[in-house]
Amino acid sequence: YFTNQLNYTDAAAVCACLDSHLYMADSRGKYDLISVLVGFSDNVWMGLDDMATEGTYVWSGSGQQLDMGGTLRDHIFDHSQPDNQNNEDCVYEQENWRRLNDASCSLTMSYLCEKT
Repeated sequence: YFTNQLNYTDAAAVCACLDSHLYMADSRGKYDLISVLVGFSDNVWMGLDDMATEGTYVWSGSGQQLDMGGTLRDHIFDHSQPDNQNNEDCVYEQENWRRLNDASCSLTMSYLCEKT
């Protein structure tokens, strides 16, 4: 877990240099573990984005697509998210809310790397 704030691309690059990738909350258990790993005081980039195709969210570490109609999506995203407001393509976990939200990839946030 890195508290120095970087944009999504730079955070992903740091993780890659560490032979890892941005954290994938691709199961309920891994999603629930985030609050244990980082607490509730920071926005944190997740390894999930729809940069390639709008509305198709892909886990960057595995290339697997998130089922937007599935129960995991309902468990991890805030009820009105993702909304692509202002062309938002990258996903982060919101401090205090512990739900995912989409945001501009150019924003700077903390990030969490995961080894494969």
